[in-house]
Amino acid sequence: MPYIGNSPATGENNSFKILDDIKTYTLTFDGSSSSVVSVGNDTITSNNHRFITAQRVTYTDGTGTAIGGLTDGTVYFIIKNDQNTIKLATSQANANAGTAINLTALGTGTNHTLNVAFDGVNTKFKATYDNGTKALVTRAAQLTLSVNGVIQEPQDTTTPTNGFGIDTDGVIIFSVAPVNTDTFWGNLVANNFPTFDISDNTIDNFVGTGSTTVFILSKAPANNQNILVTLDGVVQYPSDATTTRSYSVTGNTLTFDTAPGNGVDIQVRHIGFAGATSSAVTGFYGRTGNVGLTTADIVTVGSIGIGTTNPTTKLDVRGIVLANGINITGVSTVAAGSTAAPSITPTGDSDTGIFFPAADTIAFGEGGSEAVRIDSSGRLGLGVANPNAKFQINVQDGFRFDVGNNAYSYMQFGSADAGESTGEIGFERASGNIYIKRGAPGSPSTALTIDSSRRLGVGVDDPSYAIDVASADTTAGIGYALRLRQNATAGAAAIQFTDNPATTQRGYIACDSSSNLKFATGVVGVTIDSSGRVRMPYQPAFLAGSTSSTHTTNVGSVLDFNTEAYGSGNSGFDVGGNFNTTNYRFTAPIAGIYAFSSNIYVQNSGTASSFCWRKNGTQLFAPGGDVLIFFSAGVNDFTIGSSILLNLAANDFVDIAVRTGSSNVQWYGAHSWIMGYLIG
Repeated sequence: MPYIGNSPATGENNSFKILDDIKTYTLTFDGSSSSVVSVGNDTITSNNHRFITAQRVTYTDGTGTAIGGLTDGTVYFIIKNDQNTIKLATSQANANAGTAINLTALGTGTNHTLNVAFDGVNTKFKATYDNGTKALVTRAAQLTLSVNGVIQEPQDTTTPTNGFGIDTDGVIIFSVAPVNTDTFWGNLVANNFPTFDISDNTIDNFVGTGSTTVFILSKAPANNQNILVTLDGVVQYPSDATTTRSYSVTGNTLTFDTAPGNGVDIQVRHIGFAGATSSAVTGFYGRTGNVGLTTADIVTVGSIGIGTTNPTTKLDVRGIVLANGINITGVSTVAAGSTAAPSITPTGDSDTGIFFPAADTIAFGEGGSEAVRIDSSGRLGLGVANPNAKFQINVQDGFRFDVGNNAYSYMQFGSADAGESTGEIGFERASGNIYIKRGAPGSPSTALTIDSSRRLGVGVDDPSYAIDVASADTTAGIGYALRLRQNATAGAAAIQFTDNPATTQRGYIACDSSSNLKFATGVVGVTIDSSGRVRMPYQPAFLAGSTSSTHTTNVGSVLDFNTEAYGSGNSGFDVGGNFNTTNYRFTAPIAGIYAFSSNIYVQNSGTASSFCWRKNGTQLFAPGGDVLIFFSAGVNDFTIGSSILLNLAANDFVDIAVRTGSSNVQWYGAHSWIMGYLIG
């Protein structure tokens, strides 16, 4: 027996290996080579590398320039892509999720490095010996590890509470992350304890297809060196830590670098630790020595019970079975299980797995809660225990389609295979548009579009407005783009306008059951009835007269139209209250074109008189420069009238006065009036 941590000085020591120092390992690679750095796949190639997903590493560019997407001297985290390639992530969470850094360009220089070390963060390290040969470890007790001179406790678990545990593919897991000041040594007693048993020279035979590269062996060899592989009788060379050759082995999986040709005979001879004289059986190792069996030997047992003295089947196991792989060719039966305790679960997670809650029903649970169910009718429910459709989802937490790098992704309805019309909801990655389409399979037409600016297109692929509608059917020369249908109880179909948020109505356009089209703000301002007649009951308008009988108005003074009644029994009006019967003027409430008319009964006893329209107290002039007037030519008891159109701003006022240069006017108020209204 050697001293702990040292190889035996005499005798056979093939089953004893001193581990490589895992305290620090540096991969040096050519960062300028496209065969090493793949910008398209975001990978770095290192044959039979020793990195593990989520390991913390430090990258350097080795005095060259950094690979695009990476920074010299920066910490990253490993994503193990396969046994020969890795990717890098910005965080441990991203590494576990497979979210890799986008490598955008090759670097320069041939001495780029990735270093993994004892850093107080990493707990997982690959067990290797002979400068990179991976150790096939199935039990923690195969390893003797020392940290700072203290032998560490081995635990057969991936979550050790003390010392260390192991994971598949020869991974050491420390219970506490070692730091860079720690010292380390370790040794491996046999690559795999079962190899202490005498093994036979079993031969696996396969036939190449021209495309298959992966073949499953009947047993897991210790490493590449424990099998002999031939193709049509030609011996093949295995890959090693530095060079990719014909094949490599992981567990019981044989992977060829290039697929053997169609019809090629593949023979795999297991040659490790052959001992028994027979060629088709495995010897038993007991306390009294090796028990050899021949091909004529038959070992017969009844039922085997593990964890029970009364097995009820050929193999009855009461407890958890840990297996590297199970190949079942017949029918396997498990208990129904439940949400809290599924019948099929992963190691160390007893409330997550598959169970069977009812006849012909499959369910999947996570953390003691049901997540997915397929019922006896083939209906799938996500977060729904009793789906009532072929696919039902509880979207309380949201529902998302990830389009990946596809230019256009869609969800289609209908039977395209049968040539029927289909419906489609699609997302265009470049524009960010969502489309709802309808039509023949392969070429549906756009019905609705919601673009990245939240504009809605109806029959329009690229809307330019908040709502952009293409006209459809043409009736009597009119292409109708939008139809509003009256609800059976609503009384009118309408479009409403509000502020944002929609707390106050600002206006609406409505058509009632009598075919009256109404335009309203606070009140209905315009109505077009079923005969095409337009009513504007709130349009500013007035008609005024005077209560005076015969009286005289002096030059420059305003005619005193002081009542909304004129003549005997005639009523005037003032819609909007814009005519003042005190100062006898009309004030425009809003800017627009206004029409005015007036009729004055003159009683001047032969004296010539004239009147003028005034705006804001100023006489109006005709285009030729003359005062815009209307007058009587010295005739007694004579009626004169005038009409005018004026463009007024809000708060401009209009009245009629005796023109400067005229004589005072005697007129009869009971037969005189003034009127005006807004045209638009």
